[in-house]
Amino acid sequence: GTAVELATDTERLLTTVDFMVSLVDDMVDDVAPPAGLLLHMSRCGSTLAGKMLAALPYAVVLLEPSLLQWCFRLAKSDEIATFVGRRLYALYANAVGPRRQVFLKLWLDAPSSLGRALAAFNATPWVFLHRSPQTVLESNLVSPPEWLTRKEDESYQRHPRNGSSVSSVAAPDPVSNESRAGEVADRLAKIV
Repeated sequence: GTAVELATDTERLLTTVDFMVSLVDDMVDDVAPPAGLLLHMSRCGSTLAGKMLAALPYAVVLLEPSLLQWCFRLAKSDEIATFVGRRLYALYANAVGPRRQVFLKLWLDAPSSLGRALAAFNATPWVFLHRSPQTVLESNLVSPPEWLTRKEDESYQRHPRNGSSVSSVAAPDPVSNESRAGEVADRLAKIV
């Protein structure tokens, strides 16, 4: 295309994005904040807690909505995380309708992510579910979760804040998982 066609397409795209942002901005004001935040570490019973909440007739639980989690994890600043996080939540909550209380179940893998989630929804009650680190390590070794055994994932290869490389984690040998869990437990027992 010519420069004029490219300029017209760019202007049309920006107008469409501006229109979409204005719609979401209106939504943010109309959507009730989350009824509660269920924040958690790995292997602590959070899925069971989320399912128990979801069994309530008035409740909807958004289970680890990936866009929202990525926002809290990767935003360049706390202000951007709050701004974008609230708008993403509004899109999710608008999809479930106004008559339901929406709870967010979030697995946040860094203290900064936790702080950002709490800042974005600062008036929302929250709970952090956790479990003995020894038990979590044993569970992850015996039955490794998908995120721990991921061979290569481009989104994890570069840390967005400093550009440092992140090495991928190899899947543990399934034959020796049980003995590894015992070794970890023994080491942790000596520390604790």
